[in-house]
Amino acid sequence: MTLRHPADPTPPRALFRRGYFEVSLVALRAKAEAGSHVPRTPGVAMPPTRFAPKLLKAIDEGMYLRIRAGRTPHRFIGIWAVVVDGRVFVRSWSLKPRSWWRTFLEEPSGAIEVAGREVPVSARQTPSERLRDAIDQAYLAKYHTKGSLKYARDLGSAKSRDTTTELRAVARPAVRQPRPTDAPRPRAPRGRSRSARRKAS
Repeated sequence: MTLRHPADPTPPRALFRRGYFEVSLVALRAKAEAGSHVPRTPGVAMPPTRFAPKLLKAIDEGMYLRIRAGRTPHRFIGIWAVVVDGRVFVRSWSLKPRSWWRTFLEEPSGAIEVAGREVPVSARQTPSERLRDAIDQAYLAKYHTKGSLKYARDLGSAKSRDTTTELRAVARPAVRQPRPTDAPRPRAPRGRSRSARRKAS
């Protein structure tokens, strides 16, 4: 069935050129951003989703979040993370040339270790000033001890705010289990052959 704008006299073949079928792509992207189910296609990366409540609680209560940026295998490092509105955010304090944040800018995928599990994640920058303000307060509330407060305040500086990154879980594609093949039925024992019966007689 061809979708047409109700007030558009354009012939159906021209609709692709006019871009009305881009609506379906926009809808799929919206579902991915919301963590909704998107049909899986072999060879296509899974869309990011929200963390499960158990993992979200562990991140919120943990002092450090172990993270590995990029797909290249290397060690996990511990950084500070906060949870705001059910979403996980991290910031860089040192801004080193080879920092995890700069790696995420080039390759926005990696993994975290939480609750005894390794969870693949995707990373995206957070430009929202409203969210950044809320994240400032979350860092101050979570890391409020005398030894931590100085660094929590530094994470609210302009340079660290610019590194605000949201981490989102990436669902692992389900592994399809092979269907068990029908095992050959055991053959029923046959009676003795004629030659065997003759010998027995």
